[in-house]
Amino acid sequence: METTVRVEADGAGVTTAHVAGELDIESVPEFNEAVRNCLNAPECRQIRVNLARLTFCDSSGLAALVALNYECGQHGVGLVIEQPHARVMRVIELTGLRDTFRIEP
Repeated sequence: METTVRVEADGAGVTTAHVAGELDIESVPEFNEAVRNCLNAPECRQIRVNLARLTFCDSSGLAALVALNYECGQHGVGLVIEQPHARVMRVIELTGLRDTFRIEP
C-alpha cells in the first residue's frame, strides 16, 4: 500500500503532518524526513501528526513516533497525535505507549 505524508503549516508555528497508508520499515524514512523538516523550522512550536488515514503501523513506525516525541521534547516543541485510526490506536495501547503521547481524538 502506498504511504503519503502531507505537511501543512498554519503560519502560527503549528505544523500538521497527515499520514495515510502504512507506517512501516519502508515508509519511515519518508515520514522522518517530513517531520524533521518541520522540527528544524525556527518558527515551529507544535507538530500535529494526523493518523486518521493510517491503517497500519509496525514496530519501526512506533519507534519513529517515539523518537519524534523525544526530539520534540529536546527542541521544546509540542507533539500531538491526532485522530489515530482504530487499528493504530490498538497497537499504541497494546504496546503500553498510550501515556507516552498526547493523543487527541
